[in-house]
Amino acid sequence: RVVLGEVLKMTTGGEATHAMIKAATASGAYDSVLGDREVSVGTYREFVAYKEAQVYPEYLVLYSRETTSMMSTMVSAEADLPPVASASTGSSSSTGGVALGAVAEDDSGFWV
Repeated sequence: RVVLGEVLKMTTGGEATHAMIKAATASGAYDSVLGDREVSVGTYREFVAYKEAQVYPEYLVLYSRETTSMMSTMVSAEADLPPVASASTGSSSSTGGVALGAVAEDDSGFWV
């Protein structure tokens, strides 16, 4: 939850507005700033509260992500493949299933 108080609404941004925002909040005339990007560029509204007492965290969400690394999955999958004969030399590849040599498209549109 946030208590905004007097809100300075801004529809433009950039370095030129920083001094104006700082002066407006330092003087006590405004307690927070609304960067209204929804109006200016059609995206979202950004609220900035400057005092810690204005913000109350109502909920704490804890989570952990359980994933496997794409790279470790690919490496283990390659290790399980038998050696592939190279199209250019006819020798076996020692890269765990990755052919070193020419690759061509057959009549059905598949790469061989």
